[in-house]
Amino acid sequence: MTKHVSFAIAGIVIVLFVHLFRLGSYSINPDEAVTLMIAKGRINEPSTYLSAKPVPLNKNPFTQFDYLKQNTLSNTVDAALRDNGNGILYNLSLHTWLNFFPVTVFNARLLSVLCALLCICLTYQFVNRIYNHQLTAVLTALLLGLHPLFLSYSHQARSPMMCLLFFLLSLQFLLTAKQNESIIHWCLTGLFALCSFLCHYLIIYAYLFAAIWFLLYQQTDWWKSRSQIVGIFCGFVLFVAGVMLWFKYFGGDKGLEVIKNQNEVILTLPDSKLSIGNYLKGLLRQLSGIFGIHFQFLGFRIREYGIFI
Repeated sequence: MTKHVSFAIAGIVIVLFVHLFRLGSYSINPDEAVTLMIAKGRINEPSTYLSAKPVPLNKNPFTQFDYLKQNTLSNTVDAALRDNGNGILYNLSLHTWLNFFPVTVFNARLLSVLCALLCICLTYQFVNRIYNHQLTAVLTALLLGLHPLFLSYSHQARSPMMCLLFFLLSLQFLLTAKQNESIIHWCLTGLFALCSFLCHYLIIYAYLFAAIWFLLYQQTDWWKSRSQIVGIFCGFVLFVAGVMLWFKYFGGDKGLEVIKNQNEVILTLPDSKLSIGNYLKGLLRQLSGIFGIHFQFLGFRIREYGIFI
């Protein structure tokens, strides 16, 4: 047990170091810039995502006084809707976060790092609950914390880490609801699932696999308990109601239209036909992008580090 604790402490120190070292020392990327403008209510320019015609730029100068006027919660919501409605919960969270802390690159990314560290803790707890083996849980959490893709997203002022955090929280309450047969825990499962969805709607694919895993391996007789049926129904209704409100009032329809437009563009590109060969080419492109970017905080490239993962 002492060895496991020492190993866990050493892992925590290493993970903290790699996630915080030189966090704010390199410039933001274009996606982060858009996220920060949305979070601070910068909505002077209309969205061009859904427009086929060029939108003329606003020639009026933008000063710090305009910044203070636009830095409101309602403008953040409007800016998120002008984008595509995706990640609206993260944008609101980042808006609140940057109102408490100075607007710097480090502070903007720190929210993602904190979510990432909580994800590592929840991963440990989740694996330990499933397998009841601390060493397996520690190793899983450590590998997650040092994985290049996980590190890459934790060092960006964007929504994936918060999305993953709420996803893991929903799984935790899912297991608790199964054990306690509590309607409240089922509702909390649905609520955290909704929060995860409002951070990034493509998390729905992960929930499809989570539902299959739960039905096949965790819950074989759920239909025999009335409280379980009622709890699952309440959690599901809460999630669906939130998604419908997002779709109707918070840009969900625009988000799906953006996906439709992107798919139409993708189909015009070379190698867009669905085949094993094109799938492997696309996978290679994605992996080369992940392992080709700079390992910013240590000065190496991720491909040089990732060979050991």
